[in-house]
Amino acid sequence: MTTANLGYGSRLAYSLSGSSYTDVAQVEDITGPSIKVDSVEVTNQDSASAAKEFISGLIDAGELTFSIVYLKTIVTAVYALIRTTYYWKVTLTDSSTWVCQGFLTAIEPGVPVGDKIGVNFTVKFTGKPTFTAA
Repeated sequence: MTTANLGYGSRLAYSLSGSSYTDVAQVEDITGPSIKVDSVEVTNQDSASAAKEFISGLIDAGELTFSIVYLKTIVTAVYALIRTTYYWKVTLTDSSTWVCQGFLTAIEPGVPVGDKIGVNFTVKFTGKPTFTAA
Protein backbone atom coordinates (compact mmCIF):
# COMPACT_ATOMS: atom_id res chain seq x y z
CA MET A 1 0.00 0.00 0.00
CA THR A 2 1.27 3.46 -0.89
CA THR A 3 2.07 5.82 1.94
CA ALA A 4 1.48 9.51 1.23
CA ASN A 5 0.82 12.76 3.07
CA LEU A 6 -1.74 15.41 2.20
CA GLY A 7 -0.49 18.98 2.02
CA TYR A 8 -3.49 20.15 4.07
CA GLY A 9 -2.26 21.41 7.44
CA SER A 10 1.23 22.41 6.27
CA ARG A 11 2.48 25.74 7.62
CA LEU A 12 4.59 28.62 6.32
CA ALA A 13 6.37 30.94 8.74
CA TYR A 14 9.09 33.59 8.78
CA SER A 15 11.62 34.83 11.33
CA LEU A 16 14.25 37.55 11.42
CA SER A 17 16.48 35.56 13.79
CA GLY A 18 15.68 31.97 12.82
CA SER A 19 14.49 31.08 16.30
CA SER A 20 11.01 32.48 16.86
CA TYR A 21 8.71 32.18 13.82
CA THR A 22 5.50 33.96 12.82
CA ASP A 23 3.00 31.92 10.80
CA VAL A 24 1.58 33.34 7.58
CA ALA A 25 -2.20 32.95 7.84
CA GLN A 26 -4.68 31.95 5.13
CA VAL A 27 -2.00 30.19 3.02
CA GLU A 28 -3.41 28.11 0.18
CA ASP A 29 -0.51 26.64 -1.77
CA ILE A 30 3.23 26.50 -1.10
CA THR A 31 5.80 25.55 -3.74
CA GLY A 32 9.53 25.27 -3.18
CA PRO A 33 12.31 25.46 -2.49
CA SER A 34 13.24 24.80 -6.12
CA ILE A 35 16.81 23.64 -5.54
CA LYS A 36 19.11 23.32 -8.54
CA VAL A 37 22.82 22.53 -8.92
CA ASP A 38 24.80 24.12 -11.73
CA SER A 39 26.66 21.83 -14.09
CA VAL A 40 30.13 23.04 -15.04
CA GLU A 41 31.61 21.79 -18.27
CA VAL A 42 35.19 20.53 -17.87
CA THR A 43 35.64 18.95 -21.33
CA ASN A 44 39.24 19.08 -22.47
CA GLN A 45 41.56 17.66 -25.11
CA ASP A 46 42.03 14.49 -23.04
CA SER A 47 38.30 13.79 -22.52
CA ALA A 48 37.48 10.19 -23.39
CA SER A 49 35.42 9.25 -26.47
CA ALA A 50 35.07 12.87 -27.60
CA ALA A 51 32.34 13.25 -24.98
CA LYS A 52 31.60 16.32 -22.89
CA GLU A 53 32.43 16.05 -19.19
CA PHE A 54 30.81 17.90 -16.31
CA ILE A 55 31.26 18.43 -12.59
CA SER A 56 28.66 19.67 -10.16
CA GLY A 57 28.78 23.39 -9.50
CA LEU A 58 27.13 25.76 -7.09
CA ILE A 59 23.75 25.23 -5.45
CA ASP A 60 20.93 27.66 -6.24
CA ALA A 61 18.19 27.33 -3.63
CA GLY A 62 15.74 28.83 -6.09
CA GLU A 63 12.46 30.28 -4.96
CA LEU A 64 9.53 29.68 -2.67
CA THR A 65 6.11 30.71 -3.93
CA PHE A 66 2.95 30.84 -1.89
CA SER A 67 -0.58 32.09 -2.31
CA ILE A 68 -2.95 33.40 0.31
CA VAL A 69 -6.62 34.22 0.53
CA TYR A 70 -6.71 38.03 0.66
CA LEU A 71 -7.04 39.61 4.08
CA LYS A 72 -5.65 43.13 4.39
CA THR A 73 -3.94 42.47 7.72
CA ILE A 74 -2.01 39.51 6.25
CA VAL A 75 -1.00 41.41 3.11
CA THR A 76 0.12 44.36 5.27
CA ALA A 77 2.24 42.09 7.48
CA VAL A 78 3.91 40.22 4.60
CA TYR A 79 4.36 43.39 2.51
CA ALA A 80 6.28 44.91 5.44
CA LEU A 81 8.93 42.18 4.95
CA ILE A 82 9.96 43.49 1.52
CA ARG A 83 13.71 44.14 0.96
CA THR A 84 14.73 42.34 4.16
CA THR A 85 16.19 38.84 4.36
CA TYR A 86 14.24 36.51 6.66
CA TYR A 87 14.34 32.85 7.57
CA TRP A 88 11.44 31.07 5.88
CA LYS A 89 10.20 27.74 7.22
CA VAL A 90 7.80 25.31 5.58
CA THR A 91 6.49 22.73 8.05
CA LEU A 92 4.95 19.70 6.37
CA THR A 93 2.12 17.66 7.83
CA ASP A 94 4.56 15.05 9.18
CA SER A 95 6.42 17.88 11.02
CA SER A 96 9.42 17.74 8.67
CA THR A 97 10.72 21.19 7.74
CA TRP A 98 12.50 23.11 5.01
CA VAL A 99 14.30 26.26 6.22
CA CYS A 100 16.22 28.84 4.21
CA GLN A 101 16.93 32.54 4.25
CA GLY A 102 15.37 34.66 1.54
CA PHE A 103 13.70 37.91 0.57
CA LEU A 104 10.47 38.81 -1.19
CA THR A 105 10.88 39.42 -4.92
CA ALA A 106 7.27 39.52 -6.09
CA ILE A 107 3.81 40.30 -4.78
CA GLU A 108 0.95 39.70 -7.20
CA PRO A 109 -2.68 40.27 -6.25
CA GLY A 110 -5.37 38.50 -8.24
CA VAL A 111 -8.85 40.00 -8.37
CA PRO A 112 -11.14 37.77 -10.45
CA VAL A 113 -14.71 38.83 -11.11
CA GLY A 114 -16.37 35.66 -9.84
CA ASP A 115 -13.92 34.24 -7.31
CA LYS A 116 -12.06 35.15 -4.14
CA ILE A 117 -9.31 37.78 -4.09
CA GLY A 118 -5.92 36.20 -3.61
CA VAL A 119 -2.30 37.27 -3.45
CA ASN A 120 0.74 35.38 -4.76
CA PHE A 121 4.17 35.94 -3.22
CA THR A 122 7.64 34.89 -4.37
CA VAL A 123 10.68 34.59 -2.10
CA LYS A 124 14.20 34.27 -3.56
CA PHE A 125 16.29 32.02 -1.35
CA THR A 126 19.94 32.73 -0.57
CA GLY A 127 22.27 30.05 0.73
CA LYS A 128 21.56 26.34 1.07
CA PRO A 129 18.18 25.18 2.42
CA THR A 130 18.07 22.82 5.36
CA PHE A 131 15.68 19.86 5.34
CA THR A 132 14.96 18.29 8.71
CA ALA A 133 13.01 15.04 8.67
CA ALA A 134 10.70 14.59 11.66
